[in-house]
Amino acid sequence: MAEVTVGPALRFASAHALPRETVLAALTATGTSVPGWARRSRDARGRALEAAAKRALDVVGALSILLLLSPLLIVAALAVKATSPGPVFFRQPRHGRDGHVFSIFKFRTMTGAPRDAAAIGDPRDHHARMTPIGDVLRRYCIDELPQLLNVLAGDMSLVGPRAHPVGLHVLGVPYETVVPTYHRRHAVRPGMTGLAQVVGYCGIVDSVEHARLRVANDILYIGVRGLRFDLALIAYTAWRFLMRGGRGRLPFPLGWFLPEGVVAARMAG
Repeated sequence: MAEVTVGPALRFASAHALPRETVLAALTATGTSVPGWARRSRDARGRALEAAAKRALDVVGALSILLLLSPLLIVAALAVKATSPGPVFFRQPRHGRDGHVFSIFKFRTMTGAPRDAAAIGDPRDHHARMTPIGDVLRRYCIDELPQLLNVLAGDMSLVGPRAHPVGLHVLGVPYETVVPTYHRRHAVRPGMTGLAQVVGYCGIVDSVEHARLRVANDILYIGVRGLRFDLALIAYTAWRFLMRGGRGRLPFPLGWFLPEGVVAARMAG
């Protein structure tokens, strides 16, 4: 087994500057829910305080965003209703923490239902069923904003791995078949934004490598998560919206959040 150590040189590296093997190694690291190298030795009180702080951030943040963006939400709801038949909101079963399944809220951007189970996540199916306003809502991630209701309900967090649909496929193959460690990402509440989204692994999964790197970044987030990390990801998400309309990749100083000198990944030698 070869070890990859995170040292001073990586503390100012962006997530994309990290070796690809270092990120992918999270998929093969030992552990039950998260890689063994990512487990932190915190006492019960510390974990409880951190969980309470994260939940407070979720509730205050979600309420603030709903209030601030309420005019946009009203306009989006009216646009959805006026441009295509059907409900304003789209609801779908999604994987939550510890495999709990919940119903997610989004503005509806498509008509009808997938042609079959293998079409879940298929870009061709999505394109064929897109509503007139759907592309705009998705381009600027406006369709995601109703998930703030899921955050308030406690099913989601502002920051965490993306909430994937139950039965998600990659190129017609079940996600957990393509990435055997897939369900490790369900150790925490899913989020509206997260490390994978910030560094560009969002949207349609169009390749096996994309699928693996998205899950690897999710597992990496779980290992180093904390209030400071969450605030940084929220700030970078806001920056990405202001600078790039919610699209593209941005350099993220992941090295700032990795303990210096610890083993960050183990790879098969």
